[in-house]
Order: sequence, then C-alpha cells, then structure tokens
Amino acid sequence: MNAKICEIDATFGTAGLVYHVLCECGRPECYERLEIPASLYDGVRTSANRFAVASGHHRGDAIVFSGVGFDVVDASAAASRAPAPRARAPLAALPDA
Repeated sequence: MNAKICEIDATFGTAGLVYHVLCECGRPECYERLEIPASLYDGVRTSANRFAVASGHHRGDAIVFSGVGFDVVDASAAASRAPAPRARAPLAALPDA
C-alpha cells in the first residue's frame, strides 16, 4: 500500500521531502499514519527486512532509527536473536489431572 502512496505522489508531482505512509507494524487493526522523510523511507524500502512503524509498534524488532512519531525496525535482527522454539512434551508424558 505504501509503495502505491509514494507512486501516486510521484505521478501527481506531489512527491517532496516527506511521505505520509501507513504504519508497517503488521497489526490488522493499525491504521496509524507516519510522516517520514522521503529519502529515509526510500532507503527503508531497499531492504525486505526493514519497516517504518509508529513509535512503540515494534514487536521485538531491532530499532535502527527513531524519528518523531516513528521508528525504523529491522525484523531480521530480532529473528536472529530469538531463541529456538521449545518442543512440547508428548501428551503421554503429561501428569494425570
């Protein structure tokens, strides 16, 4: 969606120093709008693992830059630090209730 917003800005000649994009936190209920410098956002989009999110909307992702009302996060950095998931005990091994 944000790529389309930036494309429309360029088409109508309104692209400038700032983009007004939607938060990329991934929460279905989030519709926060961010005002982010165009050059910074263009740099964010060059990496598949970097996202612009509203301040406080990162979910354990590494913050690589903070601006007024937004953070740029790197999702791959958080994934590499996360511990491996633990296997569940088989049902037969659970104590009787």
